[in-house]
Order: sequence, then structure tokens, then C-alpha cells
Amino acid sequence: MSYKSYLFTACLTVALLSACGSADKADRGGDSTEQAQPEAEKNEPETYVEGEELSDTIRLGGKMYAYHIRCAPDANLPLLVDNLKQEYYQNRVTLTVTRDGEQVIHREFTKEDFEKYVSESTRGDFNSGLLLGMNCNREASTAGRLCFWAVVGWCGEGPTFRVYLTPGSDAVTIEQDFTTEDNSIEEPVIN
Repeated sequence: MSYKSYLFTACLTVALLSACGSADKADRGGDSTEQAQPEAEKNEPETYVEGEELSDTIRLGGKMYAYHIRCAPDANLPLLVDNLKQEYYQNRVTLTVTRDGEQVIHREFTKEDFEKYVSESTRGDFNSGLLLGMNCNREASTAGRLCFWAVVGWCGEGPTFRVYLTPGSDAVTIEQDFTTEDNSIEEPVIN
């Protein structure tokens, strides 16, 4: 695993460690009326797991590309309920790329965008996880096709995906990435 892969994994882990576990309202200083309300009557998710915002540049083929990635909870997406019955808003990732100052990619991603690309060996982690964020995969990017990693899971662990985007086009290719240590081994092909 390259240094950049470790850095990406470390950033996601640090950003999400505070989201691991569950705290009740008494621990967060809620008032006594809220504490007396039965758990079943609560309809609003209490927890947001927000990835960090990333902005950086990359020079490819003599052109300067700048990317901005924002990962934020979206109340319009289906809720995720964990094994402790805690509800979480799903995240939406917004990716914007400019080339020499001109916008060439603007795309949003949700967990559902990766659903059909997840292998059976990692489906459990995928189903119980959130879209945790994305980052540029500099080593796999070219001037004609930029590559980004996406992670769907929990607490920085779960299946990773490679997202290939063509600047100036709506073309997108997604594949599960089995080259990182955080991923399960690829399933064997059965003839």
C-alpha cells in the first residue's frame, strides 16, 4: 500500500473516530423533558457522520486540475439504522473539478451509486455502512481520466471503490478496489 493510500485511510479514520459508538442525550446534556420521552417516539436521526472537505490540485498532461470534495449528511436520502437502532443520515459527496480554472466535472455521489459494484464478500460492510468520503487517486489518474477513491463502510473501514471520471464528460466508471488493505480479498471465480 502506498504512502498516499495510508494517508487517505488515516484521514478517514481520524475524521470518523468521533462518530463511532453511541451516546445518549443525557451524556450530551439534553434537558429532562427530552430524556423522559420514550425512544420509540423519536423520529429524527440524532447522529451525523460528516466526512472532511478536501481541496487540492494535481498536474496532469501539462494541465492543472483542482478538485474540491464535500461529504455531508443529506436528510433527503434513506436513513441508516445500526445494530443499536441508532439512526444516521446518509452522506452525499459533491465532487467539483476544474482544469486551468474552467469547471470540467461536477458530480454528486451517494451510497446507492456503488450498490451494483460491491462484491458479495464485502456486501455486509457495505449494507451497514455510510458513504464516508472520497479522495483523489493520483497514481491512477491521467489527463484523460481522473481517478478517485470512495469508501463505504463504518469508522474508516469498508469496501473501497475506484471512480473514474472523464473531464468535460458525464462518463463515469466505478469498480470495487481490492488493492487496499482495508478491503476484503476478491472473491474467487467459480466455474
